[in-house]
Amino acid sequence: MVFIADIKREFFEFLKNERVLVFVHTDVDGLCTWKILQHLFHCDHKLYTIVVVQGKKELKQGFDEHSDKVKSIVLINCGGAFDIVEYLQPQEDTVFYIIDSHRPFDVHNVYNAVQVKLIVCSEALKEEEKSVPEFDDVFWDDEGEDEENQEPEQEGVDDDEDDEEKGTSSPSPKRSRKDPTSRTERRLRRREWERRRDEVLFEYNKYSSYARASSLCLFELAWRLGQDSNDLLWIAMAGVTEQILTSKTDRQSYMDAISVLQPHLVRLNHRPNDDEDSQSLLASTCLKITFDQDLNLNLVRHWSVLDSFCHSIRTASRFRVWTLRGKKRLNEFLADIGLPLAQSSQKYSSMDIRWRNDLKTMMTQETVRTKYKYDDDVILFPTYLARFGFQQKLSAVDMAWALMGLLENVNSKPIADRAVDVLSCFNRNNPSVLENGLNLAKSLLNSVFQQVQSFIDRQVVCELGPFLVAVLEEGTPSAQHFSSPVAVLLLARYTLDAYVSLSRLKKSRLKPLVMSVPKDGEPGVCLLIGIPPYQQTNSTENFFGTAFQQAAAKTRARAEFDFFDNYVIQLPTGDRRKFFDALLAVLQ
Repeated sequence: MVFIADIKREFFEFLKNERVLVFVHTDVDGLCTWKILQHLFHCDHKLYTIVVVQGKKELKQGFDEHSDKVKSIVLINCGGAFDIVEYLQPQEDTVFYIIDSHRPFDVHNVYNAVQVKLIVCSEALKEEEKSVPEFDDVFWDDEGEDEENQEPEQEGVDDDEDDEEKGTSSPSPKRSRKDPTSRTERRLRRREWERRRDEVLFEYNKYSSYARASSLCLFELAWRLGQDSNDLLWIAMAGVTEQILTSKTDRQSYMDAISVLQPHLVRLNHRPNDDEDSQSLLASTCLKITFDQDLNLNLVRHWSVLDSFCHSIRTASRFRVWTLRGKKRLNEFLADIGLPLAQSSQKYSSMDIRWRNDLKTMMTQETVRTKYKYDDDVILFPTYLARFGFQQKLSAVDMAWALMGLLENVNSKPIADRAVDVLSCFNRNNPSVLENGLNLAKSLLNSVFQQVQSFIDRQVVCELGPFLVAVLEEGTPSAQHFSSPVAVLLLARYTLDAYVSLSRLKKSRLKPLVMSVPKDGEPGVCLLIGIPPYQQTNSTENFFGTAFQQAAAKTRARAEFDFFDNYVIQLPTGDRRKFFDALLAVLQ
């Protein structure tokens, strides 16, 4: 296997005085990972070329354009789930360093010890190695078969020479080599091995999922190099938080990542024996990070409490805010906790400080939680809070939403410029970028909420055998906001949670959702996404990547598997109906 055990020695120090080509996937975790790696490159004066990619075609195009005279290529959140050497056809001396949170890894990448190096978190190294099939289960050893074929031939030649000396004749070497019984046995062994290999690969590739954030892995490298800081820790926290906000990982995986970052948080923010003057100086110049149980309300410090309640997936589903009765129940809840409607409707920063400071205590009262039947996980969320100088606190959740808002702003800039804005968002000397990101995030959440409201009002979500279907028709005014995999994923997750919370059938909780949205700028083309069923355990294993491939093979639909997330595909609208029929047959 080619998993790198020492990321400092086998990866960073191996990239000496040569230019490095870096491909970064356009998701928040990928760009956070690159931000950390860029800082390390600058500290070590390394030369690099950065290319931002959204799919496999852009990766291939960028490789063809920039790979000349480059021997070391770094792939961030892309390239790990498919055979990268087969797809890009590089020179034999080209080496790929893959830092990818997509799972499972392609077995060709795992066992290509010459051109592929896989970088994972050190804590997860043994677990990653155990999850991969054994070499002999997926690759046939041709050398042993060749030796079996060559041995009889060699024996036949030696016997021939001996017979010539003795004056006797022997059978032809070709005739002695072709033993029908042994050839039949070899064929049977090969067929049995192929059947077993297909079973092993199917079980290995059946579910797609996500491992720990790549930014967490790169922060570990910064720590080993002695270049870690609060700024890099904050970047890693944003990458980790984005994964749970987009349902890429479950709460337990998130807490595992938090436990890895916690010692670094204590070490980097512990300043003993500081006098008052030095603490005042630190308060005005340094980034300070703390860990706390914060309100599980999206952008609550930059919005009103009422709006934040309606645009947070857990609270919106709990109170069913998409219905008139649900909105009345939410107002009743705010009255029960003692928060006046005037205070909950205005911006959080404008609220009376008395209500602002007691808000978390008011929402976690035992009597209120019992009446409205929710636990602390619904209203509280463990996260990190940052403060620079005397500015307002910023949570890692707010930061992740701001980065997603900048990245999903499809109306203004090309993707490369949006990626630059995401990287600039961490610059504390330019707070306007962060403020713009927060406003765009509110617009994104508002678009999702309004579209879910439209789905519920028009009863768009329907059952199709073992799964649910929701179709956003072409020409819908809000369709342009959902032209990327992340935006479509948010819409699908909110839609499924809303449908389950309003449905009276318990079996709806066990059904996955397939959603179709028109692709912006390409009439007659739609994006198709599949997400797993709603479960209290928040399982994130997704089987739609394999199901989509089987359905496309059955119908010969013109589906394009260009995205790095295999549960999102591109499909001509005319092929959608027959594709759904084939998917129904596959899942049944």
